[in-house]
Amino acid sequence: MKHYFLILLFCCAASLFCLDAYPRYSYSMWGQPMEIIINAMDETEPLAVTVSNCFGISDTIQVKAGKVFSHFCGVAPNGASQCLITVLYHDVTQLVEIPILPPAKSTTRIDALKGILIVDGLPQVPVGFYCYSPVQPTLAEEEICNGFTMMSPYQRLYENRFVERKAYMDRCADLGMKVHYNLCSVAGGGGAGSWKMNKPRPELLRLLKNEVEAFKDHPALLAWYIADEPALHNEDPEWLKEVYNTIKSIDPYHPISMVFMRTSAAEKYADAMDIVMCDPYPVPREPIETVGQVVSRLYHQFQYRKPLWIVPQMFGGSEWWHREPTPAEVRRMTYDAVFHGATGIQYFVRHGHASFPKSPQTWDAASRIAFEMQEVTPFFANADSSWIAPTSHPDVKLRMWSMSGRTLILALSTSPDPITFSFSLPDTTATELRVVDSLRRIELKETLFHDVFAGMGARWYSTYTPIIPDDSLQIFSDFEQYTTPGFGYGYYTRIRGDRGATAILDTRVSFQGNHSLRITSPTAGKELFLRSFPYSFEQGKSYRISVMAKAKNATYRITENRFLGWLFGQKTHTKTAEVILSCNKEKERFPLTESWQKYSFEFTYSGRNSRKPVFLELAGKGSAWFDLLTITPLR
Repeated sequence: MKHYFLILLFCCAASLFCLDAYPRYSYSMWGQPMEIIINAMDETEPLAVTVSNCFGISDTIQVKAGKVFSHFCGVAPNGASQCLITVLYHDVTQLVEIPILPPAKSTTRIDALKGILIVDGLPQVPVGFYCYSPVQPTLAEEEICNGFTMMSPYQRLYENRFVERKAYMDRCADLGMKVHYNLCSVAGGGGAGSWKMNKPRPELLRLLKNEVEAFKDHPALLAWYIADEPALHNEDPEWLKEVYNTIKSIDPYHPISMVFMRTSAAEKYADAMDIVMCDPYPVPREPIETVGQVVSRLYHQFQYRKPLWIVPQMFGGSEWWHREPTPAEVRRMTYDAVFHGATGIQYFVRHGHASFPKSPQTWDAASRIAFEMQEVTPFFANADSSWIAPTSHPDVKLRMWSMSGRTLILALSTSPDPITFSFSLPDTTATELRVVDSLRRIELKETLFHDVFAGMGARWYSTYTPIIPDDSLQIFSDFEQYTTPGFGYGYYTRIRGDRGATAILDTRVSFQGNHSLRITSPTAGKELFLRSFPYSFEQGKSYRISVMAKAKNATYRITENRFLGWLFGQKTHTKTAEVILSCNKEKERFPLTESWQKYSFEFTYSGRNSRKPVFLELAGKGSAWFDLLTITPLR
């Protein structure tokens, strides 16, 4: 029995009715909502549908024809391991199995309705890359600073190289980088440097189990990657299904993926994967639009069953590819895939600084995309609807997302020449559109919008309502304003030692508004700190400095040498992460918690009238979010 997406159909008139039901999430943990997707897109008449769970909760709902929606089926009870949902309409019954698991720290759930991942409780559209082994020592810290959230090293799982693998996993965990972990050499083979070991299957399974056991709870783990283009080397689907079931028996918390060049073969391996990937490499032999066409076919084949990821081309100059893609081609083919339903991006391949790709401008195009995708992630997770919209120009296509009164637009040009185009937004009170990757704002005239587009361009727009800062607050202290996605107004950042420390705007977590500042400190004692835009203080006046903050993990473990460490070795103990606020000669430290708290202190300024900055620091190791850094004059 397949452990995750088991749908049993019992019907006496199935050919007459076209309603389908699926689990929304790959699993629910105790205390989490259980939901199913009801797909009535092919229905022509409204239906009365009765939904019952195995714990005695039942509900009858009216389903409109041509709709797809999620239905709440109760909360997963403590101690349960599964829930069977019965969907009854007319004389047709569908049973949908929802796996239920105990809570865990390192988890990746699939939201099949949206096609995205929920990673450690937060939505994520991963943007990352393949790389080679041994992993370059500074690669992870360089690329986390470039906006990438995932890496996937090709590797062969030799037992005597385990320490190398553990080292890059630990470093990625400290940086906040997730790993799409490659098991191909003991599973389905393929890829550059992860071809299958020539060993009997029992031995491959032994190595597979050892590796999964070793990393199943690792905080860097995102997903397991088990086969690279399996149809090209005629890998046995039954063997990969055995691999899949073996992994799930050890680690039910993380999804399993494969990549396909021959996308027609993907269905043959459907029972052995949770995420389907494709790697069309069109440059320079085929039109860029090939990427969107391939993605569109796979998306409609696996919609509501498996998320679809794209592997954009980031190489060229030999074999069958005469040259690398240009920066514009990288941008165009990546966003063509997103336009047609891709919700994960894994570039092939990164080997810095001058190997793959050779051109730093080409890699910079991918970095820009990584930050832009972080900025727009909430629309992928929470949009009320998404649709393709008409424009005034036949060579421009638009996809829109609507979320809580806000609109996001992805525009693509299919012409090599510059284009002037216009389109009309649906009901909106916004007066401006913002170009997401710049400071440019465009006036909306009675919901009509005009712009000029570069040839083969790809651009995000979002509705924008100007924010008027409170005069009593530090300038842009709510982190809502940014110059480019990820980087806000009104502060410097300084690093004390670890080059992988980051301070990046996060749209998934905020106390107020749409952004917070996420600071990640990989190494205790080598943290990053923020220096704010200076504020004009007056002698003898009192002020309050405050910030809202919460930690991902309130405590962290640190290993230190004992006294006479050469004799007594090391000791590991737990510390509490802290936020430090300071201004002039005043400083206060506060222990962080894992929920939003306000941290503040008051002081009387004793110096001469002058402009002074406020300093904000995450002390310790880990990640924390900050919002509403304020300086308030006291009367």
